[in-house]
Amino acid sequence: MKKKIYKTALLFMFLLLCVPVKVQAYAVEKEDTIYTESDILRELNGWTDKKQEIKACIENYNAGGKELQNPERSYDMNHTILTNLTTLFLISEYEKSGSFEKCITNDIRYLVPYETDQGGGIATLAEENGTMECVLESEGGKRENIPEAREALARKIFDKIGKNEKISRVIYAYSDMYHLNMVYAKTDKNEYLIPYFEESRQIDSSDKQTRIENGRIYTAENFMKRMNAIYDEEALRSNPDANTGVPKRETAGVLDHSSKLLITVTMLCTVSLGSIFVFVRRRRKFAESHSPVS
Repeated sequence: MKKKIYKTALLFMFLLLCVPVKVQAYAVEKEDTIYTESDILRELNGWTDKKQEIKACIENYNAGGKELQNPERSYDMNHTILTNLTTLFLISEYEKSGSFEKCITNDIRYLVPYETDQGGGIATLAEENGTMECVLESEGGKRENIPEAREALARKIFDKIGKNEKISRVIYAYSDMYHLNMVYAKTDKNEYLIPYFEESRQIDSSDKQTRIENGRIYTAENFMKRMNAIYDEEALRSNPDANTGVPKRETAGVLDHSSKLLITVTMLCTVSLGSIFVFVRRRRKFAESHSPVS
């Protein structure tokens, strides 16, 4: 009987020791989502399972265009991307949440660049009730202002970010409000964005003090500070019927923390120096008025 109890106790202790080890191993495995270059490429290729539906949608749309005597389009499947839409008022939402990831919605679009003999543009496709439909066309989108080929982009993200930080997410994001393609990357240390404005290779503030360049890697914080220095979302909120898009600020009126600190220190120094000057001058006058007459 004693031997049986002893064996049961040993078995129970063995199980107690094993269970935490298994739980710990599972937790480490779940956290270990470090992307290699091939993992990043896989994420950027997320649309390829819809390739046939996209092609069929394009062919149907082209056929309808011919009937309407629209110029024939040559679509670029190599630069087609699956993207998640962002919240509408991007700057305001980021300021509220402090996380760009929280500004990315689950609303998906497929962006397909095209060329015609009259120029180029981007066709926006969406799945409606299980059917792929072209929901928007934007004329004038320049080829250099769309994200580069996925292989080159994956290499760029891994070389510039992944070699020093652990990447856990890579996704395309698109802002309707700003006609802005972005690549979003999240690491164990930061959030990053690579912007691609459709209408221009670079965006400057009205006073030319702030610039955002297509294809450059920014931290999300730095990028959103620049966006806020250039664009005035509040002006659009106060005049929603203007139909002019988000207006630029007249001056880049948004200062970062270091700039504000520098201005504060400068003002304090100026006040202090002024006080010292007044004090010394009064002491001098007092000394002169009370000096003995020779």
